[in-house]
Amino acid sequence: MSVLQNNELDIIYDRFGAVKLRILNNNRIITWGGSHIGLLNGIALFNYSGIHVGWFENGIMRDRTGAVVGFGISPSDTPRPYLPYRQYIPYRGYIQYSPYKPFLGYTGYKPYKQFGWSSTNPEELFIGEKK
Repeated sequence: MSVLQNNELDIIYDRFGAVKLRILNNNRIITWGGSHIGLLNGIALFNYSGIHVGWFENGIMRDRTGAVVGFGISPSDTPRPYLPYRQYIPYRGYIQYSPYKPFLGYTGYKPYKQFGWSSTNPEELFIGEKK
């Protein structure tokens, strides 16, 4: 039995194993409650302001510095830190209407992958660029 629904590409867990995000088959990223917060374009992650915020590759979500922010159902990307036990998947929220797709900004260079966890959680990654 699969834990993914028909419209889901992957489920993202945080550094404590709690369910945080869903990646849909149409490459939209939503919170567990159903709010749209970002887009997946290839392996690059963007928020709805069009700002590049990280990468999602082989089941591992990384920020722009290469640190791990979250992980999916079956991660295979390395290097990575020890991944915690995945917690119980709660009831999925209703998916809200999706906003228009923004103009996506410049992706930039991909940094080396780090072994450690980022100080950002998966939902905060899509808030915007920290200055």
